[in-house]
Amino acid sequence: MPHDEIRLPRAVHTQSYNTRMIEKMEALKRIGVEKIHLGICIRDNCPDLPNKFHNDLDTDQIIASQYLLLPTIEEMKVHTFESLDPEFPQKVKPGDYVVGGENFGCGSSREQAPSVLKALGVQAVVAKSFARIFYRNAINIGLPVIVCKDLPDAVSTGDEMELSLTEGVAKANGKVFSCTKLPPYMQQILSQGGLIASLNKEEA
Repeated sequence: MPHDEIRLPRAVHTQSYNTRMIEKMEALKRIGVEKIHLGICIRDNCPDLPNKFHNDLDTDQIIASQYLLLPTIEEMKVHTFESLDPEFPQKVKPGDYVVGGENFGCGSSREQAPSVLKALGVQAVVAKSFARIFYRNAINIGLPVIVCKDLPDAVSTGDEMELSLTEGVAKANGKVFSCTKLPPYMQQILSQGGLIASLNKEEA
């Protein structure tokens, strides 16, 4: 059953899924499209770049389970997207975006997945749809997650992009894309650093 505009995560067998992804990645490398699909920043020192990723990107691909044993998010963040692009933490710049396809953030419910993205300075995640738990965890820690159905197919890693949370629009490659407009109360939560920070301020 749909939850507003958020797609619920569908069941994925982790081992067989990862095997299929490795095969797909190798096939993409052979035809020379590695940079687009593995989220490599093409141009350095350029703000607001989207780093584009595939459909059904799961939380274990964002931050692998073995790194959850590290004591802090700062130590974890250097391993973000390690299985897809080990150099991603060095290439991503504060203010960059992560762009995904359908069902972004599926898999296990680990709050560290959105947390490492925020710690690296990712401004927002824009995708066609999100796994519900990833969406909730991102709002909890203050990382904007925006549903934008048409934009992911129209941008590549390294394209310049603008996003307005208040207007619910994104601009890239000379085009304007309609995105989910966050209600004012959610914008306020994000501006205060997330749900937990917002509640702490109310209690103070």
